[in-house]
Amino acid sequence: MIDLKDYPRLERLIRGPSDLGTAVNLMSDLYQDRRRLSKRLIIQHCLEACEIASWYTSDTVHLMVAIFHDVMEDLGLSFEDVKQISGKNGVRVAEMVTALTKRSDLKNREARDREYIDRLGKVIEESPWLGVIKIADQLSNLTDLHALPAEKRRAIASQTLNFYVPVALRLGMPRLANELKELSLPHVVQDLGRTLWKRT
Repeated sequence: MIDLKDYPRLERLIRGPSDLGTAVNLMSDLYQDRRRLSKRLIIQHCLEACEIASWYTSDTVHLMVAIFHDVMEDLGLSFEDVKQISGKNGVRVAEMVTALTKRSDLKNREARDREYIDRLGKVIEESPWLGVIKIADQLSNLTDLHALPAEKRRAIASQTLNFYVPVALRLGMPRLANELKELSLPHVVQDLGRTLWKRT
């Protein structure tokens, strides 16, 4: 098993052989040393999202979804793949991971993002736990925002303020809503300041 000292809640939840422990080890093997633009290991993002989610749920399925949430996009895994690697709760995990995955058939990024946010809003209404997982994912994503190009950074920060912050508040997660704001606002304000400076 990989070193989980930076994820104490997750470490405590894994006691002996378990589907959650298997998922953590499997993800470590699948991602190996793959990194984000920020140079952070992708597996660290997955574990951090799971750690954040674990403050709100200890359900094994929810936490496995938090760990697996990006595997379809990052690794090209299919519904059947996720089902097979998820143990006895494979169908539920695969369904939830699918619900959190952007459509690969929409090649235009703006159209894909718009469809995703519209669908995500409906999905969260039906299954609030998916909202908890997605908020945890977004909070972890924001720590890597500095490594992205300015336009994308501004778009993600604005989307966070307009969509994810209200969702977090609606789900009764004010602390995470504030953290989302704190991590997003500097990027929006910074770019707004540059725009105003250019106009003067």
